Amino acid sequence: MIQRSMTVKHHFRTAFALAAIPWLLLGCGRQLSENAQKGEVPSTMPALGDGQADAWPLDGGLRLVAIGDLDGVSSRVDYVLQTSDGKTVTELPDFYGNGNWSYWDTRAVAYEDIDGDGHKDLVILARFVTGIGPSGADPFDVAGFYLNTDQGYQSVEDLDDLVNSELYAQRRGTVEELVTLARELHSSRVWPVRGQP
Repeated sequence: MIQRSMTVKHHFRTAFALAAIPWLLLGCGRQLSENAQKGEVPSTMPALGDGQADAWPLDGGLRLVAIGDLDGVSSRVDYVLQTSDGKTVTELPDFYGNGNWSYWDTRAVAYEDIDGDGHKDLVILARFVTGIGPSGADPFDVAGFYLNTDQGYQSVEDLDDLVNSELYAQRRGTVEELVTLARELHSSRVWPVRGQP
């Protein structure tokens, strides 16, 4: 009887905690502060990483930094390009998964020319969670694409939508597969881009 009572309590606590996640995340929304835009990441918005590093090195002395909330799952993620000494060069437009799910981590980053214009573009493979239901804590992949244009890095909403659809779910396994897929799709169509925030 005691064993069963403890099990029921455990299940009740687990269900309550899972139900509370979306409500907790609603209060976590925030934007980059002036300090973060200047290249100084305040302690309330730590750089997030894959456990090995808080930044992903790119060519030309640049690095990509993920900025999110404290303590685990973040309500969103913002990406900035910084110099090796930590000064922010630019803030990337809103990542595709923001506003739909909760950020978990960044799996991989590619810095390669996708559209054939001679400028390196960014492909980011991140993981998000829904926070809802029995599988709410199971991370799933979300891809984001940023083309390096004369107006700076631009996200490509239609390309993001298409690559993240069920149609291409099997081709989101690695960032290399995403680069190949993005090149194929880009060569077959001209995509509208979203500008800087």
